[in-house]
Amino acid sequence: MEKSIKGTKTEQNLLKSFAGESQAR
Repeated sequence: MEKSIKGTKTEQNLLKSFAGESQAR
């Protein structure tokens, strides 16, 4: 369960970072 939550958080963070980078450009 903990791993799943961490994975989800990481995925969300990655998506957010990707979107942020796209917007920054």
